[in-house]
Amino acid sequence: CLERSLLNDADLREATYDVEAYAKRGWLCGAWLGAVDWRNKDLWGANLMDVNLEGAKLKGATLNCANLENARLANTFLSGACLDNAILCGADMSNAQLLSISLRNANLTGAIIQGANLTQADLRGAEYDVDTCLKLGFLKDAKIGAVNWAGKDLSGANMPGCDLQNSTLTDCNATGANFEGANLKSAVLDGTLLC
Repeated sequence: CLERSLLNDADLREATYDVEAYAKRGWLCGAWLGAVDWRNKDLWGANLMDVNLEGAKLKGATLNCANLENARLANTFLSGACLDNAILCGADMSNAQLLSISLRNANLTGAIIQGANLTQADLRGAEYDVDTCLKLGFLKDAKIGAVNWAGKDLSGANMPGCDLQNSTLTDCNATGANFEGANLKSAVLDGTLLC
């Protein structure tokens, strides 16, 4: 039994264990797991704080309500995974494949997403660094939902194909912004500078 065990920096890359049970009990926190193949695993509510999953295959995995705070997820394949209500604060998701991922109501505060592919990601209700995502084009084709970005500087923002239906974008500076193919149906744009 690993109850109350500390696995910080323990190298479990070649170890054999019950993935779902260990992850859900928090027994893998801080461990170096590496490029595991957890495709389509049910890891709902898993506690994977501080784990190193660099290069892991998590395509289609269910990680709803999971705690991945400060996890190292660089170069992971999370396309099609569901991380609704997950905690990803401070997680390193650089260069991760997040195509069609569901991150509804997830907390990505302080997450590193440089080079990540968030195409068609569902970010409705999620907390993330909006300015960085807009400037670097991380929100291409993303489902953002009805956000209130009133007064926000959107100049040069790169968000082609974004779903911003019912959003409030009043009094924004959107000069040079790329909204090509974006869904702005019922969006409020009063006072927004678009040229």
